[in-house]
Amino acid sequence: MFWGMSPSLYKHLVEVGMPLSHTIAVTGLGVGIAMYVIAGLRSGSWHIPLQLSVYGAVCAFLMNIPFAINLFLAGHVPPTELAIVITLSPFMNYLLALATGWEHASPRRLLAIA
Repeated sequence: MFWGMSPSLYKHLVEVGMPLSHTIAVTGLGVGIAMYVIAGLRSGSWHIPLQLSVYGAVCAFLMNIPFAINLFLAGHVPPTELAIVITLSPFMNYLLALATGWEHASPRRLLAIA
């Protein structure tokens, strides 16, 4: 559901003039807070180790680079085409990983893709 709705939402945010930096910050904080709450409820501990905070910050930074490109493209590409690209990218990444030998085919992963 997310993959189908997000391109239309991104297109709308671009059309109403919301800066890319605001969209990234708001969605990043929302996801971060949701993950913190879920982890706290599951473990019963609300303490976050420093190493985990650094790891999360680096992952968030690296994930926001393609996210920013996606948001930029949302203003220039029809939402349906963007949805196709977003949906197909995990398949293409897995095929590329198989072709280059970075990944080995496993029944579990192939079933997840199917």
